[in-house]
Amino acid sequence: MIELTIKRPNGEIEKVQTDKFGFSLSKPLFDKIRTATKNAGKGDVLSWSTVDNRTEEEKAHHDILSKIGKLESQIAAAHRTNNAYLVCKLEKEIEALKNGGKK
Repeated sequence: MIELTIKRPNGEIEKVQTDKFGFSLSKPLFDKIRTATKNAGKGDVLSWSTVDNRTEEEKAHHDILSKIGKLESQIAAAHRTNNAYLVCKLEKEIEALKNGGKK
């Protein structure tokens, strides 16, 4: 989630969170938001930051899915080199991740 810090026309500083942009914002897009906000008379966008408000459980689940994705890429490479031993080993690692670390 992205958090924008905006100085409103009345001088108040407001923090606005949005998930419209995911977890990142490019400089050109930030500049467009800054310009559009100013042109609309809504104030000056001072800065932006990333806010990760996922639960610990959601973060852990994401980490497991990420590890599985990397292992699947390694399996694909092992298939290309006909390395059956490595394929089997990596598949067991994936299964362990899916079972909460139990083999």
